[in-house]
Amino acid sequence: MWTLKDSRKNGGCLARQCVFLSLLSFLVVSHTGAVSFYFPSFGEPVLSEKHLFVTEAGPRPARLMCFSRESGEKLWEIQERNTTIIPWFVVGDRLVLTKSNRIYTASLQNGRTRRVYRTGLKREFQLIPHGPEGVLVMGENRKKEYVLTLVDLERERKVWQARNISWVVARGNGVLLCMHEEIRSDRRIRTHENQKLQALSEENGRVLWETDMASSGVAVGHLFVVYQDGMFVGLEQQTGEIVATLKPTHPISGHVHMIEQNGQVLVKTRIDKKMEIGEGDPFHNLWGENESTPPQQEIRRVEVVSI
Repeated sequence: MWTLKDSRKNGGCLARQCVFLSLLSFLVVSHTGAVSFYFPSFGEPVLSEKHLFVTEAGPRPARLMCFSRESGEKLWEIQERNTTIIPWFVVGDRLVLTKSNRIYTASLQNGRTRRVYRTGLKREFQLIPHGPEGVLVMGENRKKEYVLTLVDLERERKVWQARNISWVVARGNGVLLCMHEEIRSDRRIRTHENQKLQALSEENGRVLWETDMASSGVAVGHLFVVYQDGMFVGLEQQTGEIVATLKPTHPISGHVHMIEQNGQVLVKTRIDKKMEIGEGDPFHNLWGENESTPPQQEIRRVEVVSI
């Protein structure tokens, strides 16, 4: 175990402490090589195989520090004056971070930064790793419209950009299932219109097909499974064709959250507000773990069961 302390004075003596336990070694590192955890004392850190990246506390941190995961030794830091620094994830031997609305990469060895792309977005935006050298950028631009941009980190340029895309719901085989919605502002009233799901090509960002809005979705095999109008629907990723449907055996109340695990779809939701099933929301299995691409006749005879 080792300890991080920040005892700088700010209108009085304020000590901040962040304890990093060796037990964190059991935490699973994602395919990008890094995963984030929340440390209230220092803000949200990024953990990679050999490094811990953490910012100072506060909503707009201007200081980023890199520590050795093994020893706790501080390796380097980046200090700005009035620029917000946010670490996102590690790609190869570089940390992807943002300074204000600009994307940078920093060397894991010495923290030397390189500017990659200026997003032109407002402060609230999201970055998602995409392949070995790409990053998906989601946010709202100054024209008050959502945009989704694929940026090539190695070539330091935009690959493609799609308008009115507020979120990536699921990633399939060369296809992104995205939430499409348009912002309408009338004085102080802000609304979202024309909401639907669109499937975009990962190669060029073009719309392959679209369908009605869904509360959630997940990729499994060659399908996107979405929840629409009280039904679980399996859509062919490349064409949007409906190839499977399933009506829950119990009424579902509230939001539906789905995850894919080893070829099966798990659904987390509250089946009925009047029913008490355990202390938390139950998980339900849509189809067997051996059915990575379930045919229509199989789906229709499988009931939603508690596990």
